Amino acid sequence: MLLPRQHDRHLIRALPLLAAALLLGVPGPPPLAAEVTVQQRTVGPTPQPGGAGRILGSVVDAEDAALPAVAVTLRQAVDSSLVTGVVTDEAGRFRFEELPAGDYLLHVGRIGFVSRTSEVISLSMETPMVDLGSIRLVVAAVALDGVEALVDRPSVVVEADRTVYDVRQMPVAGAGAATDVLRSVPELEVDVDDNVRTRGNQPAAIHLNGRPLPIRGEQLTTFLRQLPGDRIDRIEVLPNPSARHDPEGMGGIVNIVLRDDVEIGLSGSINLTASSRGRQALGGRFNVQRGSLTLFSGVGINRMQMDSESWSLRTNLVTNPVTLTEQASLMDNTSRGWNADWTAEWALGEGNTLWSNAYLFNSGGGGRTSTNYGISDAAENLRESYDREMERDSDSGNYNLQGGFRRVLDPRREEFSVDARYSTGANDGLNTSARLFHVMGGEPVDLPTELTLNDVASGTGNLSIQADYFRPVFGDGRLEVGYRAWQRDQDNDNLLRIFETLTAPDPFEHTRSGYDYTERFHSLYTTLALTRGRLRAQGGLRGEFSATTFDSRIMEEKFERDYRSLFPSGNVAFEVRPGRTVRVLYARRISRPPPFYLDPFVPSTDPLNVFRGNPALEPSHARTWTLDLTVNGQRGTLRMAPYHTHSTDVWERIRTVDEAGVSTSRWENTATSRTVGTNVTVSLRPMGRFSGSTNFAVYRESRDGSNIRADLTGSAMMWRVGGNLGIRLQETLTAQVMANRFPMQSVLQGRASAYTFMQVALRRQVLDNRGNVSLMVSDPFNMNRFDSSVQDPTFTMLSRSSNPSRMISLGFTVNLGQTPQRQSRPSGGPEAGGGETIRVP
Repeated sequence: MLLPRQHDRHLIRALPLLAAALLLGVPGPPPLAAEVTVQQRTVGPTPQPGGAGRILGSVVDAEDAALPAVAVTLRQAVDSSLVTGVVTDEAGRFRFEELPAGDYLLHVGRIGFVSRTSEVISLSMETPMVDLGSIRLVVAAVALDGVEALVDRPSVVVEADRTVYDVRQMPVAGAGAATDVLRSVPELEVDVDDNVRTRGNQPAAIHLNGRPLPIRGEQLTTFLRQLPGDRIDRIEVLPNPSARHDPEGMGGIVNIVLRDDVEIGLSGSINLTASSRGRQALGGRFNVQRGSLTLFSGVGINRMQMDSESWSLRTNLVTNPVTLTEQASLMDNTSRGWNADWTAEWALGEGNTLWSNAYLFNSGGGGRTSTNYGISDAAENLRESYDREMERDSDSGNYNLQGGFRRVLDPRREEFSVDARYSTGANDGLNTSARLFHVMGGEPVDLPTELTLNDVASGTGNLSIQADYFRPVFGDGRLEVGYRAWQRDQDNDNLLRIFETLTAPDPFEHTRSGYDYTERFHSLYTTLALTRGRLRAQGGLRGEFSATTFDSRIMEEKFERDYRSLFPSGNVAFEVRPGRTVRVLYARRISRPPPFYLDPFVPSTDPLNVFRGNPALEPSHARTWTLDLTVNGQRGTLRMAPYHTHSTDVWERIRTVDEAGVSTSRWENTATSRTVGTNVTVSLRPMGRFSGSTNFAVYRESRDGSNIRADLTGSAMMWRVGGNLGIRLQETLTAQVMANRFPMQSVLQGRASAYTFMQVALRRQVLDNRGNVSLMVSDPFNMNRFDSSVQDPTFTMLSRSSNPSRMISLGFTVNLGQTPQRQSRPSGGPEAGGGETIRVP
């Protein structure tokens, strides 16, 4: 049952061969249009026969700060055919080696910047090495001139430690939310509850603009549903982050980078979206750059409506005779919210910058759930039946403020920065449920309706300060050190009252619980990066001291835990030949249990389904080794990444059923989990009318829960495939088709079925490229549903759920401000330090 069917296994074997054939059998993209003049400086020895020429340089921004992760491609001057490509390192440097004599063109581009192309670079016996020096890129005014529909840039860039997906080339972003954009990334899995996972079914840490988001759980899900897709510039997936990054997140990091687009002076935009399932949003952006001040800001309002249905049948094996509990629910939720953000920078003279940013969001709403319960014996004779009608009112929000100072001591080589961050938030709700009995003891009854009120108030707070410094060492090496102090507070107050009738003045049952949870972290890190010819290596170590205190309001005991952890990382890359790179990566990560998992008593409005937290729950650790093979072909990139992950103290939700038919869930630490698998990613460069990417993953997961109970062990082979295809139907009309097939998932007590999700989107540039209209069809075949089964010595359970997501969404965006004028190509020759940038038409 856990293995793929026979024809699925044939598909697994065939996909890598198809991907390789696709890459190797097509010509390169057309010549590039933009041009910039660079100055050549000849250095070094004479190349040997067979090709030992070199081209090197660095890429900086308008303030001479290093630009990492810039795509640099080298082409033959005679026909613009691709020779090889690299991305700049953290110091903005790039290097091409072992090049034969000849004439070349160099193209430099990064999302959000105007691309540049060199004049012809000639390598010969007399000129064996060309140092292009610093190549300066300026911000692209994409918010004003519709460049996203016209520029020829890769939709996917494979970098040394991450894969970058260009959201601006996704039509789905114009009419959807962040969850829709994340679903369009082939490497990611966004399940029916909008939880984000990476390879091997591991939960990912969500970062915003390079920093971890201070929210988790339901608040994080709400935030991603509210964040407009057109606010996102790119999605970065880091499966093995270095020690520089926060170590939380077993599946690595998914970094959401927001758009900050500005034209000199004033600019802005207005966007409107609406869908057939009750999702509406209205937002605006305002950008200004005056002298040394740069400001990006935005505000938006939104409304969402979601409905779902579920069914379960639980067999109680403890009772004699066996009893069956059937439960069917219909849920309808509506929320209204707003969001606002800003990013501001103030230049304080050469090399000094003050900055601040903020992201604020709030969501309030309500919902209604109707549930029918039926309890019967093995012969299906009804013993008890009742309906429960529940209404919810909720209010949640988070307000995140950050500011800092950056001092550039030596552009691209030495820099110091310090930043502080504060956030506060709340997640409050009132649930009102009425229970009406129809059958008790096998006989019809006429009893008054029972009323239950559950009032929950919870809050979060975060305060952190971080300092980072890097400088050159050992020639072209780079040493980076940093420190972070962080405190995270969470509290919860849960009041449950049960009344015999709807009009009873006093409850006959009254329960109050809650907790105060504090986490304190102090961490130091260092990384060292070295380059020796075609070999690049980076190693790092992060040391962390953590202290946690869980204070339950119904227990006198405080649960305190202090622990020290080391998080090493490593990344060694060797360029076998131009366009062929082998990398070995290693990282150790951690997942810390949220306080809800620790709370020993959580009042429940459903007496048949109870949750108990585990205050002794330990953090889970994972060690991941990855062998990364990257091939840059003429038409795209092929990346194969076999990996092995070994996890300890993995959380597993264990369910049991007692003689009264009450199901109790509790999180426990299992002994170990091992995942062995491989990812195959194919990304196509824009060529003609087509672009896109696909990802195929196959892995085997083994879990050992024998420390809990001898029978809690198991393993399964799983696979998933996903991809998106972009098509330029007309000069101003693009289409995107996305599909993901998610595998069956196994847990210690059962399994969850596979499911498929699809999206189709169109985007039309209008108003002379000042605006665009987007149309998105989600889940056109209504396949976003799944079932699961759980088996235990005390019970078995079958369940089905459906979150209908089939809908049509329409989005409209108009950009405000003066359209940049096209500049003419300079007629003069080369100029020292680089030529004038020509905007791509």
